[in-house]
Amino acid sequence: MSEHLFKTIVVATDGSATAAHAVEKAAELASLAGGDLKLVGAYDSGKDQQRLEAALVESVEGLRSSGLNVTSLARQGDPVDVVLGAATEFGADLIVVGSLGMKGVKRLVLAPVPDKISHRATCSVLVAHTTG
Repeated sequence: MSEHLFKTIVVATDGSATAAHAVEKAAELASLAGGDLKLVGAYDSGKDQQRLEAALVESVEGLRSSGLNVTSLARQGDPVDVVLGAATEFGADLIVVGSLGMKGVKRLVLAPVPDKISHRATCSVLVAHTTG
């Protein structure tokens, strides 16, 4: 068994309040497991990119102040492809996604996103309950 259960956790976020719940859960796991946290978001336009990057910077600063090793990544594209690509790139042991609230190129309702991620991921996936 490895020293850390989850060395690298990728969490999908779009900067929304509901996605913040998934980030909180992922941060708790990263803290408990002693792992790194990667916040990953997808955008479809320049305006979305600016909003997303601002939300990521705010989240990263807050999480770093609590002692976590955290970085962020914003990429243009479909949320499923962006999250899975980042998980592969970072060698993620776990992907955390929220149960609703993310938007992407096709303005997807999140329900299909965790389903698609869980079927295509090469690591474990946690769907955090983020509904009201």
